[in-house]
Amino acid sequence: SSPRQVLEQLDTLGIEDVLLVSHQPLVGELIGVLVHGSAQQAEPMSTASLAELEGEFVAAGTLTLNSVRHV
Repeated sequence: SSPRQVLEQLDTLGIEDVLLVSHQPLVGELIGVLVHGSAQQAEPMSTASLAELEGEFVAAGTLTLNSVRHV
């Protein structure tokens, strides 16, 4: 999957809150797309990391990265 494919799938769900579990590099690239609008600005994530994002709707460049926790 690509970050764009994940965005398309999330859009079809029509829900407000999502907990997404994934692997690198997809999750880091997805965060980059959601926060910065580009997978080129991927968030570095390690095993068992957790990222909290927030926004009014899920689209490229629209979310805020509230926190990242590395275990």
